[in-house]
Amino acid sequence: MFKKTQPTQGDLFKSISHQVSGRKSKILEDPASWHNVFHDQVTRQIDEDVFSVLYHKGNGRPNASIRKMVAMMILKEGNGWSDQQLFEQCRFNLTVMRALGIQNLDEDVPVESTWYRFRKEILEYYEAAQDDLMKRCFQRLTAEQIMMHGISGAKVRMDSKLINSNIANHNRIELILEVVRSFVKPLDLTPLKGKLDKEALEFLQSLKEKTVANITYALSNAQQGKLLVSLGHMIQQLLTVYRGKEVDQYDLLERLWTEQYTTETAGEDDDDQSGSESGIQPRDPSELSATSIQSAHDSEAGFRKKGQDKTRKTVKGYHGNIIETCTPENEINLIVDVDVREANVSECEFLLPGLEASEEVFGQAYASDTTADNPKRHIEHVTTDGGYDSYENRIALTQNDAPHWNLSNVRGRKSVITFGHDEQGQLIAYHTETGEQYKMTFSSKCKKHIVHINDKFKRYYTETQIEQVFLRQQLLADRPPEDRSIRANVEASIHQVFHRLGKNEKVRYRGRYQSHCYVLYRAMWTNFRRIQKKTAENSPVFDFWALWRSVRAQVLNWFDGQGMFNDHKIYAQRLA
Repeated sequence: MFKKTQPTQGDLFKSISHQVSGRKSKILEDPASWHNVFHDQVTRQIDEDVFSVLYHKGNGRPNASIRKMVAMMILKEGNGWSDQQLFEQCRFNLTVMRALGIQNLDEDVPVESTWYRFRKEILEYYEAAQDDLMKRCFQRLTAEQIMMHGISGAKVRMDSKLINSNIANHNRIELILEVVRSFVKPLDLTPLKGKLDKEALEFLQSLKEKTVANITYALSNAQQGKLLVSLGHMIQQLLTVYRGKEVDQYDLLERLWTEQYTTETAGEDDDDQSGSESGIQPRDPSELSATSIQSAHDSEAGFRKKGQDKTRKTVKGYHGNIIETCTPENEINLIVDVDVREANVSECEFLLPGLEASEEVFGQAYASDTTADNPKRHIEHVTTDGGYDSYENRIALTQNDAPHWNLSNVRGRKSVITFGHDEQGQLIAYHTETGEQYKMTFSSKCKKHIVHINDKFKRYYTETQIEQVFLRQQLLADRPPEDRSIRANVEASIHQVFHRLGKNEKVRYRGRYQSHCYVLYRAMWTNFRRIQKKTAENSPVFDFWALWRSVRAQVLNWFDGQGMFNDHKIYAQRLA
């Protein structure tokens, strides 16, 4: 049964602040301390109604405190704790207890099984309903923080980062073996008798008991090639025998078969006759897509290569995108949207959905403000790097009601040919630098415009290519001079969110949604740290030290004006 968390009152004999010394009590009660800021700005602001769909409305035992469980997830990823460390901190660290809203020593956090079950239910609900409860929780929490601190969303910026999934780096033969191994390990292979020869059955039986490395480490390249073909025949028989029997990993094995093999018969001149006899051939490596399976234990991970030469980076995992406010008038800027997809997804696919999700956050924050022209309610300016440039995005962000797009760079090489219209409105082509006009004709056969550079050279352009040139010109023409020095400087936020990734920038989890939730927790923690910094700066203690530094600097300047500091090195040291 769904029940909201009720606030607890401090007990005179069990209250944490009453059981410690006066000095410790003063620290615990300090409003600028991190635990009190976390409780006020995060724990108390978590909207538990978002998760009510996971529980019955009137039947059953009341749920554990959802606020505490979500806050524990944020604390776990924010501090990089293991599960064991999290529960130790939540039960015995007084500041963490206060951060969760625990007032008395005899109060406890939800037990481990309840906490794990809650995480599992969020994942299962997402898979069944495609409704991201944790993203909705993040949006409502961020909207509350935006409203409390008066943060303007007029200007935003975005950037992304590639992260590796927590999987082993397998080559092709190892990947196929691992998928087959995970499929046959829980099965009784008796139904395969008569379908596979004795040698193949013995191999599958040994695969259930050995690791992939035990099998492949001693194989030569030629032996691996033969095994690759033999595995194709085994997989085909496995799919045939166990079809319709609700076997775990069946869909994964079927997907592997589709991606890695073809039933086209090899040619007569091929050296490998074993494949041609069975009609099963491994696909050429060039035919394998970046969306193909990268691991038997994380089928959603994508593949991507980025960079050149020494900066080249290979990723088997996911692509995370974050959007944050960057209005100069804001005292603090917060992350307002997080999106994690497969690694092969381009940056340009994050732009429009990210802006829409960010608008939703600002709409929730200022829903009660009915001012017609409110700059806090709508995004007016978005700054990105060239990775977000695409034809669709150019069209969308050159509309009249779209925010101004400060694109630091555009994709593709700068062409020496550009287009325009003459006085009669006819399409013309000319040299970008010299302004020399070129002759243009239209080919009805290939439906392309032909630019005649001279008698020997011609260039062909489709209508779409010419439209892209005009869109590029419009974007650059609408760019004010002050925007040219502004870049998508989100590196600090990227570091704050992702600096706790493991070796080789691996996330701790497997699966897109689990990795997505990890980035959400890190974003909520980053927002909290920024709010905490602002709260500390506005505290009386901080004001005192700021006043002291100001007075000290004025005194030293006065002495310097009287000629009492002739040695500039001493003066500089005293100012430091």
